[in-house]
Amino acid sequence: MTPFGCSAFFSLLCPAMLFFFLLVQAWSDSVSIETNPWVFDVPDMNFRDNPMVSTWLYCRDRQRWARWMIGFSLPFIFLLSSCLLLLLSRLHPVSIETYLIGFAIGIVFTTLSAFTLYQTYWKGWTPDSSEQNDVAEALPQPQD
Repeated sequence: MTPFGCSAFFSLLCPAMLFFFLLVQAWSDSVSIETNPWVFDVPDMNFRDNPMVSTWLYCRDRQRWARWMIGFSLPFIFLLSSCLLLLLSRLHPVSIETYLIGFAIGIVFTTLSAFTLYQTYWKGWTPDSSEQNDVAEALPQPQD
């Protein structure tokens, strides 16, 4: 594998994994919001031991949600992609210089992609009460 191939591997795979992880987490949180409408009424969530923190952040403060999800996802993505490349390098031997060049380019490209996504999409997001009401009205109400 050439340095270009290695850097292309990291530059395409890492952002794709980041966007996939964010999409899956957003979908999971939106499903949790639909099944737990009480999360809108919680003014503050205890971050230490509550499994609904991600869902609460997703409906209350998406900027913070995006920072936390990107911050937690990036190290795991880099670790997973380097393990995958090490497994692939068994098939096609890769020199350490090629590996390091590709990994460095992939890290820079993925970090810039995450920063750009955060600055363009989530930076200007503000919670909309009509979105909260639409979700709450669509759910079946408990019978008294």
